[in-house]
Amino acid sequence: MDNGSPFAGLGALRLTRLSVWWTRLGIRVEFTRRARPGDNAAHEQMHGVYAREVAAAAGANRRSEQRRAERWRQQYNQQRPHAALHGRVPHVRYARSPRVYPGRLAEWVYPPRWSVRRVRPHGDIKWQGRLRFVGRAFVGERVGLQAFSPGQWTVHLGTLLIGHLEAKDTSGLRPAFWQRPPKRPAKSPTKHATKGGASRPKKSRR
Repeated sequence: MDNGSPFAGLGALRLTRLSVWWTRLGIRVEFTRRARPGDNAAHEQMHGVYAREVAAAAGANRRSEQRRAERWRQQYNQQRPHAALHGRVPHVRYARSPRVYPGRLAEWVYPPRWSVRRVRPHGDIKWQGRLRFVGRAFVGERVGLQAFSPGQWTVHLGTLLIGHLEAKDTSGLRPAFWQRPPKRPAKSPTKHATKGGASRPKKSRR
C-alpha cells in the first residue's frame, strides 16, 4: 500500500489502527517507497481508470454514485480484457480465500518471561510507575516487553518489533521502522552505449 491515510501513519512501523487490524488477521503489511507510485503500478493504474471513467463526473446523489461504481466494477472485472492478463478478464483469475474470517480475534500470546501491557486509550502503557507513549495505532492491543540489556526493553506487537523503551528516557517508545524495499535493478545500457561501457553522445538534430 502507499504511505497515505488511512493505511500509513507517522509512528512505529508506520502502522495505523487499520493496518494493525490487518496484521492481527495474519496479513503482512508492506508499504511502497514514498512518492513512487510505480512500486504498485497495477493498482495505481486501476485507480486512474476509475477516476477518468467514474469519478470525473459526479452523480446526482450517493445512490446514483454507488450504482455507477457497481456497474463499472462489474465491467472492469468481468467484461474488459486486460493486457497484463493476456487478454483475459480479472474474474477468471479470482478465487475465494480458503481462510475463514474470524468472528473474534484472539489475543496476542507472548513468552512467559516477557512483561505484557495493554495500550491505553491515549496510546500509552504503564511501565515502571510511568506512562510511556507507544502509539495510538496500538490502542487496545496487548504488547509484549522483553528485556535485552540493563534498563532497555524491546516492545513487540505479536511477532513485530515496534520499538524500544529505555529506563532513562521517559518520553516513550523509540519506534522501529520498516526497512526500505530493495532498489530496482539498474536499467540495461541503451543502444548508444559502446562496447567499453561508456555511452556516445547523441548527434544533435538541426
